[in-house]
Amino acid sequence: MRMKVRGQLKKLRRMKRAVIKRERIHIPIYNCILHVYWGSKENDEWREWLKENDEEKLFEEMLTSSSCAFAVEEENGYREFHMFLRELTPGRVAHEVKHVVNFIFAYVGYELAVDNDEVECYLLEWLVDEVYKLIEK
Repeated sequence: MRMKVRGQLKKLRRMKRAVIKRERIHIPIYNCILHVYWGSKENDEWREWLKENDEEKLFEEMLTSSSCAFAVEEENGYREFHMFLRELTPGRVAHEVKHVVNFIFAYVGYELAVDNDEVECYLLEWLVDEVYKLIEK
């Protein structure tokens, strides 16, 4: 009986952790990584997940907004981007991906051009598609 209860507790803990999902998208042309986090709208669940994953200090800002995206430069100069999605609407996903596109272009030194935005649109389209592939798994 005792073993069964422990097994159930472990299963519940795993389920609790699974409320927040995290996946990576490698962006080959620009040689960088986007980390996508999604799964809950509840502050307590995010806070618990952030603590469990030792990410609380870095991502505390996320708890005050509905979604956010930001860049982190690693010690080796490699750039990683993080996107938290508490709302999974098409508009919210596109909004946050647009921030990531701007971060990527700033990172590689590409200036956005309003009269020739095809490069920007292709990257935006590709990233939104990739994020939706993760969410729909």
